[in-house]
Amino acid sequence: MADKVIDYSALGTVAVVTFTKKNGELREMVCTTNLALVPAGQQPKGTSTRVDSPDMVRAFDLNKNEWRSFFRSNVISLIKYDRK
Repeated sequence: MADKVIDYSALGTVAVVTFTKKNGELREMVCTTNLALVPAGQQPKGTSTRVDSPDMVRAFDLNKNEWRSFFRSNVISLIKYDRK
């Protein structure tokens, strides 16, 4: 079976990501990695010494107004969000 190809460039704008959580549940998240779209009080402080897996993506959930993470290997779909 061929690996699925996901275009992660949409995360630089606003994207809808559907992925499988660690507990097996499906999750759909409207999110961004563009810091210009993250509220000032939620900006990263740059003080973390944590080393993440290369498979992990950190993104700001625009509905929950919190940072969330997911694994690329668990992504089912990622599409650019259309605010129409």
